[in-house]
Amino acid sequence: MSSTSSRTSALNGADAHRSPRTTMALTPARARFALLALAIVVLIGLRNIQSIPPPQRGPDEIGDLRLHQLTIETIRNGVPYYDAVGGQLRRNQYPTASWFNWRTPLHYKLIAAVSVEWAARIMAVLATLVVATATMAYAQCSRRKAGIAALAVLGAMLPSMIDESYLFYPEAWAGLAIALSLNAYVTRRYAIGAAFGVAAVFLRELAAPYALVFGLLALFGRRWREFSIWAVGGMLYVPYFALHAMAVSAAIQPGAIAHTESWFRLLGLAFVFKTLNLYGWLIVAPAAFTAIAAAAGLAALAAPSAPLHIRLALLSYVLFFSVAGQPFNFYWGLVTTAIWAHAFVYSAEGLTTLVRASGLPTGRSARSLARTSLLGVRSGWSNV
Repeated sequence: MSSTSSRTSALNGADAHRSPRTTMALTPARARFALLALAIVVLIGLRNIQSIPPPQRGPDEIGDLRLHQLTIETIRNGVPYYDAVGGQLRRNQYPTASWFNWRTPLHYKLIAAVSVEWAARIMAVLATLVVATATMAYAQCSRRKAGIAALAVLGAMLPSMIDESYLFYPEAWAGLAIALSLNAYVTRRYAIGAAFGVAAVFLRELAAPYALVFGLLALFGRRWREFSIWAVGGMLYVPYFALHAMAVSAAIQPGAIAHTESWFRLLGLAFVFKTLNLYGWLIVAPAAFTAIAAAAGLAALAAPSAPLHIRLALLSYVLFFSVAGQPFNFYWGLVTTAIWAHAFVYSAEGLTTLVRASGLPTGRSARSLARTSLLGVRSGWSNV
């Protein structure tokens, strides 16, 4: 009796953010519209696979990876942070006129402090921990979900496990923090999840939409301890970024290079696909699979058991990346690979829910309908 009650409690905990209105409001017309929308997503993806070409570098351009490496080496040599960052940006012809061209200090300083070798080990350990904790979290729901989660989250984390170059990107570290945060939320460890979420924002401000969504959910859910962590994190981040902006303003030199295009390019789903392509399994898969994966992830929005925080996190970044980002910012997708992975856990359930609610013939009913139609055709021919 006690094992049954504990399992029920775990299941309730794992689905704590479930939205009860999803299936109640899912009329056949809405389900068919949703299925049509998913089909359109796939078609747009297939037609726009190469609509955002990879960034082209001139003969003297070193690329972001090498820029990060040189900057960290300079900081390790004792050069003050903003002198090191500004010097490398200017030396390699990168824009310096905007605050957002200058990374906040935490990531660079941490890697410089622990060394590249130790940072690679730490990243690999954390990525492995993400996969293990995700599997254990979903095991409280079912073995099937645990298996799907293990495979899906491994796809998000595998690049960080085996490719040392990922440690040079703050987006990858922010993505790791978000992954650990999501795993904690699945098991209702709200305070731990919020703490990792705050860490993600400090590592890269691109995690701000995630923090905003989860902070508001904590507020509306009256989870005051969790909300206090988000609130305190926000209050600490404001002066952190303000001091960063002041230091950057003082370091910007006359004639600084500026981007010719706005950060808000309205690239739409094409840019969303480009960011999703950084999900591990999709890196090695044919390009067409990215469009299919996008539709599969979005199908999770209709899954009755999908936690609300996963749905809103995914939806917020799909909308954000549809309007923000330049073509060369595709690496922003490192922030969201874990969110997509958690959505994939519910993809089959979401798609099944939509098909059943749509009233479209499936399975036995489809075969029965086909058999009836065939008999009708034969009967019609016999009467001619």
